[in-house]
Amino acid sequence: MMTKDNLRQLTGNERLGQMRESEYLGAEDIDDGIEPVVTIAGLWNGTVTTQRGKENKDVCIDKLFKSLDAEKLSDEILTEMLREKKNIVLIGMPGSGKSTFLRCLNLLETPTKGEILFDNVNLTDVKTDIKNKYTNGNPYFIFIGTILMRKNLANLFRAFDIFKDSDTNGIKLVIVGSKKWWKGEIEDTYNAMKHKDDVIFMGRVKPEELGIMLSAALALTYVSFFEGFGIPILESFYAETPVITSKTTSMPEVAGDGALLADPFALDEIVCAMKQISTDSELRKQLIEKGKIQRTKFSWDLTAKKLWQSIQKTIQQ
Repeated sequence: MMTKDNLRQLTGNERLGQMRESEYLGAEDIDDGIEPVVTIAGLWNGTVTTQRGKENKDVCIDKLFKSLDAEKLSDEILTEMLREKKNIVLIGMPGSGKSTFLRCLNLLETPTKGEILFDNVNLTDVKTDIKNKYTNGNPYFIFIGTILMRKNLANLFRAFDIFKDSDTNGIKLVIVGSKKWWKGEIEDTYNAMKHKDDVIFMGRVKPEELGIMLSAALALTYVSFFEGFGIPILESFYAETPVITSKTTSMPEVAGDGALLADPFALDEIVCAMKQISTDSELRKQLIEKGKIQRTKFSWDLTAKKLWQSIQKTIQQ
């Protein structure tokens, strides 16, 4: 039997004894078999079980914290959460964070820090939010750029269609950019796709949202026929996202060894790169780390320095 004394001993807080009788919410009637999770106001840890459909699912709370207008929440006020299957009891003094905890748990409030894991998915991760918003939680490849013939969208669509024949993870292809050149081969290829429902057109998006979309992607798929530079490759390195790009013109120089290179005319090479990225987590980690190194070779400071050196060399001649 859980009693007030048990609660006081469990929490080590004498102030619980000063709470009104009604604030214990029938604590004397709670069975011994319920596992208690003790939390300081505004800082929650533990596991509860909720019911989704006919299945019970664990919700794990890892150091979840909510700051209220930068005010420090008292560490003397405790909130206790008890669970038994789908029965949850919250006990705490007024202002201890009971309502705030529930609002954080269902994301009506944005936690200041910490994690909420539901069915092994981190609900507090902005990448999870983006996936839920645009791909119904599914992983995705991303293309960024204006739709033009030289961007090789037709072959990207063909390669993705082949890739989807063996994909079992519900992977999508997200296209970010305006349809400047849509008629002809690009449109015809898209309309002929078996898996065109897995291609999502975003149009132009705000820069701050684009950064999150890029960071949440499995990889950037950027297999242009030619590029003068290839800014999305560098953006992906800063977003810590793997890259699949062409082995032509400027792209190998920009990508270095931080990307998988493919012949933009060879569908089998593009498909192979997609399969490698989607199935090999260790490869993704390696590419991300190499991308971090490669990105240091490109900066405005470095560009300005090289330009000044070139000017000085010209003057001295």
